[in-house]
Amino acid sequence: MFKGLTKLDKLYLNHNMIRNIKPGTFDSLTSLSFLQLDHNPLTCDCNILLFVNGLKKSYPQRDVLGNYDPSCHFPEEMSEKSLKEITENDLNCIHIASPDVIVIPENKTVSVGEQLHLSCKSVGDPEPFISWAKDDIDLELGQRVQVFQNNTLIISKVERMDGGKYKCMTSNSLGRKSFEAMVNVIGLAKNGCNTVFGVTPCFFLYYYYISKLPIV
Repeated sequence: MFKGLTKLDKLYLNHNMIRNIKPGTFDSLTSLSFLQLDHNPLTCDCNILLFVNGLKKSYPQRDVLGNYDPSCHFPEEMSEKSLKEITENDLNCIHIASPDVIVIPENKTVSVGEQLHLSCKSVGDPEPFISWAKDDIDLELGQRVQVFQNNTLIISKVERMDGGKYKCMTSNSLGRKSFEAMVNVIGLAKNGCNTVFGVTPCFFLYYYYISKLPIV
């Protein structure tokens, strides 16, 4: 819902009819400093607990909810209880855990034209969301670059510029983790130059040669 709003720092959702908050709803708001949620008929359940714990982990130095402390509306026995005061003892929530990566992507060396496979598997509750980045930029998926249901990244017909640092990022409302792998692309490009980590040195050699030619 709020994806891409990385500079949003204040969000006012008070006096609405919000009853449930899905874990991870506000995860993309990395600059969030204030969230007003009071005067909503909130249902205090395990999702709300995950939401509150997620806020504490994502913004440890900020009191995002501020003085406008939202409270429970449902169930009746928790009516008017502050969200900040909810604990596991108030609810029957089990198997709540931050992401744990059980398959870590490995460094790979592939040749131009081959297929690249990078695997990353994570477990947690709520189920973690996994995304991929290359050289710290989110990967753009397409016909040649795909991520399958098991979160395996597959790049078909590898090109020289596919070499570099790949990062598997896994997160849920309780935390996030990331792991990196280096991909080395070797082989001859169409110009006949060897490639290493996506860099073709022939251009630099050509530039050096031209720069040393005498001026007539």
